[in-house]
Amino acid sequence: MNSRVGQSAVSGAGASRFDVKAAFTERNPALARKLPPGTFALLRAVLHEALVNSALRRYGALGPLEFCRAVLSRLAIRVQVENAEQLGRVSAPVVCANHPTGAVEGLVLMQTLLTACGDVAVPANELLATIPSLSSVIVPIDRYRGNRQALAAYRAAFASRSPVLVFPAGRTARLRGGRLREYPWNKSFVTYARRYERPVVPVWVSGCNSPWFYFIHRARKALGIRLNLEMLLLVDELLRRRGDLVTVRFGAPRPPSELLVQDSSSMMGDQSTAESLRHDVQSLGKYLTIQPSKDTLPL
Repeated sequence: MNSRVGQSAVSGAGASRFDVKAAFTERNPALARKLPPGTFALLRAVLHEALVNSALRRYGALGPLEFCRAVLSRLAIRVQVENAEQLGRVSAPVVCANHPTGAVEGLVLMQTLLTACGDVAVPANELLATIPSLSSVIVPIDRYRGNRQALAAYRAAFASRSPVLVFPAGRTARLRGGRLREYPWNKSFVTYARRYERPVVPVWVSGCNSPWFYFIHRARKALGIRLNLEMLLLVDELLRRRGDLVTVRFGAPRPPSELLVQDSSSMMGDQSTAESLRHDVQSLGKYLTIQPSKDTLPL
């Protein structure tokens, strides 16, 4: 699997450069023109642009497995994989995962699947495909500007025999009612897994973001702010995971025959199956619930 997107936010081969202003301007030029002076300097600090570029210079020439290992090792993140034998029961699986924090579960699961299967295709934010080390495994998805090329690449991933790793929620989970809850899952992975007769393997990954992350989410919702401000903290959240133990727990595969639509509407059937798989994933983490730390929330 080999996917490429435009490199406007990243320059150079191997030793890449992340440019916050270029990335923002490319995706929302109208808003970029309206931002007050100093905004991009603030964004560079919040998003740790210098630190990200230092990491890209250090690891940018590595392959995808070596890149994941290097970043996780640098952060001293330990990984405990349970029930990995479930992967060995099937070929060309579609692995569906929860999305508790952002980057960590992506790195951990890519490392796990590349080690176990030797390959993986990951539909994910197109910015990740601008990292040379990951460009061969990322299938670029732009949630805000869908296009035919991206859809064709997504279909091709399922038509291939590479394992496909999907985060069907499309967004990191949020804290609601004192519990970490996934957004509703998109049914497309079920549709294409069924179409190309591929088994689906559920997997649960431990983790949560900081109280500050969830506070900003609640505050902006209360104020009616639609811009996803808390996502600006994802690099901070990645760094905060230093020294963590991440548990990965695989569930029993569902063969293609169990993805068959059971009602008169295939769209309704696929959505129902996606939600059933979401419950399977949640059940895998039932007896190892990770709650946010008791740090004092900002006032």
